[in-house]
Amino acid sequence: MYAGYTCLNGDVDGSPQASSAGLVLNQNTPGLMPRHSASVWLKRDLSYGFYLAGGAQFQSARFTSASDQVTLPSYLVFDLGAGYHGKNVDVALTLDNLFDRNYFISAHGNADMYNMPGAPRTLTVSARWHM
Repeated sequence: MYAGYTCLNGDVDGSPQASSAGLVLNQNTPGLMPRHSASVWLKRDLSYGFYLAGGAQFQSARFTSASDQVTLPSYLVFDLGAGYHGKNVDVALTLDNLFDRNYFISAHGNADMYNMPGAPRTLTVSARWHM
């Protein structure tokens, strides 16, 4: 099991670029900084080299920039995985964003209105040959 949690409480105490543009950024939250974020990933080894895995990622709402004018909503996505570890080959199958949730993962360049969506449900198969 891998798990993590972060609680951030940041403030912007001013910016020369923002001041020259006429924006006052006293006590604003830094852009793209969620107050809370967490993730958990569980992996269970099975017989004969097979395994199953699953996990979740969460981020609370965050501002797109230090202007604190546009908010990206919080999100929670779930992922699944399965695979095989062999002597000469490893094979993995992952299903990301299990419930095909629409969410925003970031804002490009710390910009207020250029938000970047998260990946849709994605199935990935990979293989690795050991030499």
